Amino acid sequence: MFPWRVVALVACQFVTALPMSQIELDTPLDTMINLHFNFGLAILFVMAARLVHRWKRPVPVAPGDSPGWERTLALA
Repeated sequence: MFPWRVVALVACQFVTALPMSQIELDTPLDTMINLHFNFGLAILFVMAARLVHRWKRPVPVAPGDSPGWERTLALA
């Protein structure tokens, strides 16, 4: 769910960045720059939500019959 949203937002970032190849520091803000910025913020928020979701619902660690070093690495 979350990874596909990030993929879609990154694709939107790429599409909005293509027409802005000649952008400079003194370029006035316009719709494309604002869209590009807002897609970047959306990526940040979706990734933060994904991190919180992963903290609340951790992935199960390796089964108990695996070696101890594997379980330790899986927790890391």
